[in-house]
Amino acid sequence: MEETWASGSLELLRHADSHIQLDTAFDSRIAFISVDNSVETSIRTFLSLPEKISGVKFQRKEVEEAGNSFPKMVDLLFSKARPKLAGLDDCSGIVNLAT
Repeated sequence: MEETWASGSLELLRHADSHIQLDTAFDSRIAFISVDNSVETSIRTFLSLPEKISGVKFQRKEVEEAGNSFPKMVDLLFSKARPKLAGLDDCSGIVNLAT
């Protein structure tokens, strides 16, 4: 397999798939965790890529301000790279009942 910026995330998805096929409650939980880790790894890696690779300019300060906050990373991704996220919805029109 060719190494790309997404290789680590793809490896996590393959790991998740291997557990889903085992069809136990434990394996379902492990698969869920692996998918979650894959998504977060993909976003974190994409935000750190040079513009010539990602096609998107992220200011270092913006990425640092997002820190380890997943919601902030997702907001930054949608605010700067929306055209690359075809088919994904950031749910910006949904009211957050937790606040």
